[in-house]
Amino acid sequence: MEYIIPCIKKYKNVDELLENRQTSSSLFNQQENKMVLDDLKNESFVCIVGEPGIGKSRLLKEFLNSVTESIFFINATEFIPSKVDEKTNYCVIDALDEVDTNKFTEVLNSIKQYKSEHSSVNVLFSCRRHYVESYIQHFLSCNDLSFIELCRLRENNVNEIVKKCNYKTQSSVKNSPKLLELLSIPRYLDFFIRYNKEKCECTNIGDLFE
Repeated sequence: MEYIIPCIKKYKNVDELLENRQTSSSLFNQQENKMVLDDLKNESFVCIVGEPGIGKSRLLKEFLNSVTESIFFINATEFIPSKVDEKTNYCVIDALDEVDTNKFTEVLNSIKQYKSEHSSVNVLFSCRRHYVESYIQHFLSCNDLSFIELCRLRENNVNEIVKKCNYKTQSSVKNSPKLLELLSIPRYLDFFIRYNKEKCECTNIGDLFE
């Protein structure tokens, strides 16, 4: 699927994230509330949060493709600080929420420790939002950690995709608020596009889960 720049909310710390008090930042296009990938390059220590399928991993992959400096990318389940090359400029760790529950705090602390010992390296990692709430004390102990929350796609973004489909599919989406809402999650919009290519139409939520 063609990458759609996500709508975002930025928070300076855990308290702002959980209280939903968005940070006003010149780094982001406030008029559209969108982020460009170059903006992420200025983030020293940031956690990308969002619901499942919202595009956290996709954002990090797009970021990888936009960076020319030395970058180290790894899944959180395999993260070991000693593996990171000394010349790394960006350390990107994906899917902290996929770590086993009994090892979650250990991995989070290892990310925190790595950042404290390598202050010049920009560290980015992703995690589902509710994990931040569940392990709030451990996230609070991460000094200068900011948060970027990915939001659902705007309706006009979804409609731009839907209008390329046949009339029956367009009509079905228009008359089904639940289907339109589901398509605002990038993962399901991707399923929707694939299904349309294979079957030529998608008329209900059941089609996406077939």
